[in-house]
Amino acid sequence: ANACVHLGFLLTKRFESRYLIFDMAVDVMMVCAVIVGAGGVFGWYSSTPVWGLVLMVIAIYALSTLLDIFRARSDIRFINKRLRQLRENR
Repeated sequence: ANACVHLGFLLTKRFESRYLIFDMAVDVMMVCAVIVGAGGVFGWYSSTPVWGLVLMVIAIYALSTLLDIFRARSDIRFINKRLRQLRENR
């Protein structure tokens, strides 16, 4: 399932739109489709209902997106700090 999700991300990134929310929705739908499909193949529904898997996908996607945003902000601060240091040392 993990490999399918990553292949799906490679595919969806080739067709990005101007709308971030649309791209995120496509990513979430793709992950949900892979997880629901894998759940049917591997029999995950005996212990977890489909709606539970969908909620888990949405929650994990939201958390990982927030972590990416915070990491990017940290990287931007670091780069800006280094640029200021380089300008001051000229």
